[in-house]
Amino acid sequence: MGVQPSDSDLGDDKPSLSDLPHAVNFQEYDRVKELFKEAEQIIKYVEQDLNGGVSAPAVLQLRYTGFHLLQSLTDDEAERKKQISKAESHAKRSAHDACEAAVDVMLKRLSAFEHDYRMVSISAIIPEWVNMKSEIVVIRKSLLEAYPRNHASGRNAIRAQLDRLREIERIAQSSRDELNKKMKRDATARAVTYAILFFTVLMVMIMIVPYCWTWLLNFMASA
Repeated sequence: MGVQPSDSDLGDDKPSLSDLPHAVNFQEYDRVKELFKEAEQIIKYVEQDLNGGVSAPAVLQLRYTGFHLLQSLTDDEAERKKQISKAESHAKRSAHDACEAAVDVMLKRLSAFEHDYRMVSISAIIPEWVNMKSEIVVIRKSLLEAYPRNHASGRNAIRAQLDRLREIERIAQSSRDELNKKMKRDATARAVTYAILFFTVLMVMIMIVPYCWTWLLNFMASA
């Protein structure tokens, strides 16, 4: 990624509006402007998945975007294009990092959900659970590859996939009551099974011990 800007880089020597080159073609900035807006909106969109927090890496990437936009205010056309290109790259990375943060949070929640009910068949309550797990893998791969390779997929496609992950998590979390009931039923069933097994073994022992004792006495008497 190269050397990133520090606070001193954005200090008193940063470019200002008065430094704008007279021949700037503002259409050159349209692409990065749209990318910046898109990344910003995705960050806001995924904040609800982060419990009101923000994705620090995503915000940092937007800061780098702004830094390179300031550096693009130069009469040197080659340098301007170079800085604009860097700004675009950081804006794309910002959207990617925001998506990654949201996906990681949801995957951790779903992993915790599976751990909580590791002793019970989740599919008995959520019949489509196995398919959902496969879908999660596909969505995660799609989300994390979309921005580095093809930003043209757009914000709506990303949101649709994040919405699907949210829906899967909602179904999982809303099934906790029924899963808790099933855990209790299964625990009771296991207890009954163990009790029956214990008493069965006990009865067999009660029946066998007198026979064994009689055989032993007869053996000792004949010795």
